[in-house]
Amino acid sequence: MAPAASKPVFDDENDDEISVISQSVGPHAVISRGTKHTRADSAPVADGVSEVGSSVTANVKRRDQARIRRLNGIPERELAAAIGRIKASTCDAYTQFEDPVLDTRQDPPTHYHFKCKDCPFLVRRRIGASETTGLWNHVNKCAGRPKQMDLLDGFVTGSSVKMLEQEVQEFVALWLAENARPYLILTDQYFKKLAHPDGPPSASSATAPTQTLVLRRVASVQRRTPIHILRASLVISSKLDRLERQLIQYLLHRATRAESHARRHQSEVDELRAEVAFQKAYNEEILEWSAQLSYRVTQLEQQVREYEFLRSLPTPTFLTSPSSGQVQTVSSAEENSSAPSTQERR
Repeated sequence: MAPAASKPVFDDENDDEISVISQSVGPHAVISRGTKHTRADSAPVADGVSEVGSSVTANVKRRDQARIRRLNGIPERELAAAIGRIKASTCDAYTQFEDPVLDTRQDPPTHYHFKCKDCPFLVRRRIGASETTGLWNHVNKCAGRPKQMDLLDGFVTGSSVKMLEQEVQEFVALWLAENARPYLILTDQYFKKLAHPDGPPSASSATAPTQTLVLRRVASVQRRTPIHILRASLVISSKLDRLERQLIQYLLHRATRAESHARRHQSEVDELRAEVAFQKAYNEEILEWSAQLSYRVTQLEQQVREYEFLRSLPTPTFLTSPSSGQVQTVSSAEENSSAPSTQERR
């Protein structure tokens, strides 16, 4: 059956084209198309009439029944219920959008508006629908969203080799065993997202190791631990032996150098001691010479004093005649007068 004519619907505030609605009379999808975003409610909405118009569809899916019930209900009440379901949802797509509002350009309203938190773009979704394809498409293409580093760009060390499932299991087992982590951590929601971020729960559960599998890996690690310990002990002992030999060689080399330095310094010390002994003997000899010289000076000073004293004595009273050879004696009075002076001199 040919679809009805389509007309563009524009945003009244931003004058931007938001979506083009194509509606059909049959149970086909309601397609919402925007300038930067395209989404489709892939699941059909049953309207109770077959495509050929012959009879009412007997077997309607439960989800379709819920959609029809919500679409036929009071819009404000259905909006409040939808906001409650969004608050209880674990889907990360809703965190990038504000709470939905009714699109009142149609009477009665048939769509919600989800406004992006990073840009003024609006994503339309039919009342009663629960698909997040349109939300995810805009999140992946949003121009106003802050750019973040991808895991492959920021944390890959250069190797492009993919880890095997067994390696992941072994690493998780070592992580839980060595760091004393509880096995219940494997059931955390975000751990599963890290194990398989973009896949469905079935894929993440298949990729992420379970508690039972990790217990088996831990048991196998414990069984293999003594062998690894023995190998490690042998390697460590060999390394210790090599280090011990290197240390002994180093100590011998240092001891030899120290002994040579000690001998050289000992010879220098002996030379200094000999020089000190020579200086000591030389100083003693100088002191002896100084003592003799001072004694000689003392004698000379005494002789000088005696000589000066003799010079200070009066002239002798006896005279010798060079012609007759007779000696004139001094009178007794002069001898008596000169006697005391002689005694004083003595």
